[in-house]
Amino acid sequence: MRTVSAAARPPASEAFPFLRLAFNQAWPELCLTAIDLLAWMRSLLLDTELTTAEEARLPDTG
Repeated sequence: MRTVSAAARPPASEAFPFLRLAFNQAWPELCLTAIDLLAWMRSLLLDTELTTAEEARLPDTG
């Protein structure tokens, strides 16, 4: 396992997708809200067989 020294890592402020703190604080909330909406949609709109279905994987063509 490779480890990266603290000096080689970017500062924490560069790890966030936005420059403004308010946007970076809202980003995880938006992600969690989207996950909740997908879970509710799955449980309310799909039949019991489709509720437990997994995503289909495309075969590798490479």
